[in-house]
Amino acid sequence: MKVTLIGTGKVAQSLAHALHSQQLLYGVHGRDILQTKRILQDLPGAKTLDNLDFAKNPSTVYLLAVSDRAIEIVAQQFDWPQAAIVAHTSGTTDLAALDSCPRGGVFYPLQSFAQDSKIDWAQTPLLIEGGDSATEETLLQLAQQLSSKAQQADRETRQLLHVAAVFASNFTNRMLYAAGEILSESKLDLQVLESLVSQSVRNVFIHGPQEALTGPAQRDDQSTIQHHLKLLAQNPSLQLLYQRLTDYIEYSKPQKR
Repeated sequence: MKVTLIGTGKVAQSLAHALHSQQLLYGVHGRDILQTKRILQDLPGAKTLDNLDFAKNPSTVYLLAVSDRAIEIVAQQFDWPQAAIVAHTSGTTDLAALDSCPRGGVFYPLQSFAQDSKIDWAQTPLLIEGGDSATEETLLQLAQQLSSKAQQADRETRQLLHVAAVFASNFTNRMLYAAGEILSESKLDLQVLESLVSQSVRNVFIHGPQEALTGPAQRDDQSTIQHHLKLLAQNPSLQLLYQRLTDYIEYSKPQKR
């Protein structure tokens, strides 16, 4: 099986290396030809593709690693081989965005991609959907060559996972940003929290979030909570956030639900 990748962003760059490592990458097509060549400079054998006519492209699967809003537009621009499987990498975009393609699918990596980050693809969940059973099976086989955590997931499941991922990843990022703001008042660096945060995350996945939770809200330590709120008096946004999260901890305790 050979795969053509369309896109040159962070997801595409990481996917290109993952596919190449398994000898699956045929080539990459990007709007910016120079960026495409930069991605491929250390991926020998993979081709730089600059033509919208893929009629003679030997790939079985074409992965659209482009922004959500561009998926439908980009999919309509290419001349696809008759039996081509075209899959996007979005967690929220409907399969219908690929109605112009011969066979549509979804190839969604549940992962956060930063510039030049090293992704452990073997441990990255790959969520697969196909417009028909044969398409889904082909995409699942491809995903299993990259990851030990490949599975079928319909649109509703993907969307719920995407919401959960926002809580688990994006909101966690902003909590650390808030912590950095607080620390900056004492000229302390965010790195001082690295060990604490890493251990807290490990505890969650070992013991579960309820058992792993510590802190004043979990202990119902009102004296400490009120003291913290006073310390945040000069930052009303963080003060409100602290209170709301404290309330949520109280609400989400098992005996309260």
